[in-house]
Amino acid sequence: MAWDDHPLLDGAVLPRVIAAGMSCVGPGAELPEHELDYHEIDFVSRGSTALTLNGEAGVIGPGMVGAYRPGDVAHGRITEELVCRWVRFSWPATRGRAAPVALPRVRRLSDAAQARLVAPFDRLIALHATSPGTPLATTALLIDVLAVVVDQHDAAPARIDRRLAPGVAYLSANLARPLRIRDAAAACGLSEDWFSRRFRRVFGVPPMQHLVRLRLDEARRLLVADPLLPVAEAAKRCGFDDPGHFTRLFRRRHGLAPSAFRSRLDGR
Repeated sequence: MAWDDHPLLDGAVLPRVIAAGMSCVGPGAELPEHELDYHEIDFVSRGSTALTLNGEAGVIGPGMVGAYRPGDVAHGRITEELVCRWVRFSWPATRGRAAPVALPRVRRLSDAAQARLVAPFDRLIALHATSPGTPLATTALLIDVLAVVVDQHDAAPARIDRRLAPGVAYLSANLARPLRIRDAAAACGLSEDWFSRRFRRVFGVPPMQHLVRLRLDEARRLLVADPLLPVAEAAKRCGFDDPGHFTRLFRRRHGLAPSAFRSRLDGR
């Protein structure tokens, strides 16, 4: 049954799911500049993105939700392996760029709100993938998702997180160099102490631990991209001078030692 023919749906009022899914994207991936022609809700559960939205730079990290609307112009770069739930939808009633409810642009959700959001979001993704011809059911789940997001409207916005963007970019661009946190903080025009405390609040880890993750993910990317590149050289290019230390950290991060990871790639 078509949307407009459904006896319980008023297509002029209710939102309509266009697409939904979960994305897992590796570090370094670019998000090309594009203009949205739909509404979208993104919920990041792991990783981070340096995002520029309508000309304003910011950082989207774990536990944060973003609400975007038609006409928004966005581009960015994945700074740490990203896991993100997303749903795109239309809202025929708007005939413009604003939703009929007040959706916060970017917010960090409370732990309780994150727990409330995951279940309906996952059900929405699964239902849209297996039964896309059930608009009433997917709309109901979308409304559940929107209800959690709307409840966060009065929470403090994440504007201050934009100040971290130059520091995140600095870390990502200088993986092979010896780095000091004060240099990343200076790139933001912030004190080292304030930068470190705010960074940990946004990303859930201290800046140096985040840097180690970036280096290990870049090393994995190099091993995949160049099968002939020696493991020791990949480690050096990512700022690791001690091969043994690199091997221990790589195994902890990726579940295999670099040599075993390379062997598995060769087997494939």
